[in-house]
Amino acid sequence: MGELQIGGPCTLYQTDGSKGQLLLTTTHYVFDENLSIMFAKNLRPRETKISVSDDNNKLVPVFVDGITNEWHNGYISFYTRAGSVIADGVLCSCYDHCQPSQTLMDLIFLPIRLWTRIMPSTHREERLHPYVQFLETAYLSFINVMKKSKRFIEN
Repeated sequence: MGELQIGGPCTLYQTDGSKGQLLLTTTHYVFDENLSIMFAKNLRPRETKISVSDDNNKLVPVFVDGITNEWHNGYISFYTRAGSVIADGVLCSCYDHCQPSQTLMDLIFLPIRLWTRIMPSTHREERLHPYVQFLETAYLSFINVMKKSKRFIEN
């Protein structure tokens, strides 16, 4: 795998005043204080509030304190049936580099979510799950066609 830009660690103020950190890619989504998703690259220190889980497992808004950019090799890509996960206390979407709609992505992933209720997934490989790979290939092909048609129309 090539190098990957990481939009973290992202330093957060916890509800008790302590600080925590989350490491994620710039194109992963986190949930803001209104439970809307936003790219990690759009988080703004001391301006953006994101949803974190407190000691009582309730979601509370906290300010992002700081962000650093790093480069790392490799990444972990996983999906939950819910389409979201609490990572290091932060409510995050399982989706990245896609349209900013949690509902749309949940619908797109519905077939695999239903299938894994019947047949639990045993996919534990370094490459993407075949269904996710299919979705990624279809999405990138669609984007390329749209770019080419836009250039064709402009000329």
